[in-house]
Amino acid sequence: MLKKRFAFTLAEVLLTLIIIGVIAAITVPVLQTMVGEQERTAKVRKVYSMFAQAFTFARAAGADMEFEEVDKDQQKMNAWYDEFMRPRINTMKVCYDAPGCWNEKDTFYYNGQKIPENRAGIGIGNQIITAVLNDGTTVNMDMWSTQDKIKNQFGIDPKGAAVMVVYFDINGPKKPNIAGRDVFVMAYSAKIGLVPAYKDKSKTDVDKDCAKNKSGVSCIQRYLRGI
Repeated sequence: MLKKRFAFTLAEVLLTLIIIGVIAAITVPVLQTMVGEQERTAKVRKVYSMFAQAFTFARAAGADMEFEEVDKDQQKMNAWYDEFMRPRINTMKVCYDAPGCWNEKDTFYYNGQKIPENRAGIGIGNQIITAVLNDGTTVNMDMWSTQDKIKNQFGIDPKGAAVMVVYFDINGPKKPNIAGRDVFVMAYSAKIGLVPAYKDKSKTDVDKDCAKNKSGVSCIQRYLRGI
């Protein structure tokens, strides 16, 4: 009578390990990507919600009365931020228009081009406010008044008013420092409220813009709208 064989040969063990390794090589990156996307979504929504509330309360406190006056005047910009925004944002550090908060190198679009008015180590724009939030997110606030530039670069209709453009980097100074991957854009004014870049783009257009040969600025829609 033949006895049943329960032991495995070395070849069988190696084959099993190879199969497990192949499955892991396929599934682990997918799982990591899924987790990364979930974390990115949570952070983008958290920052957007925080600033939406901060601007709402700041407006109630009279911030909009000072809004047009802060453009191109750093001292007024600093005073405006200290009075109306800083008490309403959980911040560990504020650098204003100086090094120490925004990433030390350049910030890029998805296609590899530098974002206009990027000043490596300081921030994006002139007469700006840069700060580090308690969760490590870095923010860059800049007043924009040129209507066509606001429409062309951010896909936002400012309705004739200046807007406060807010760039935020959800992993701080760490790489890649690229729009649509860790850097996102939103803008605020009393006329339009707080709106994300390209808020009216369709899913098809957002997908096109989030390709490597595009700017990536509208990618924030993927995380706010889930498209």
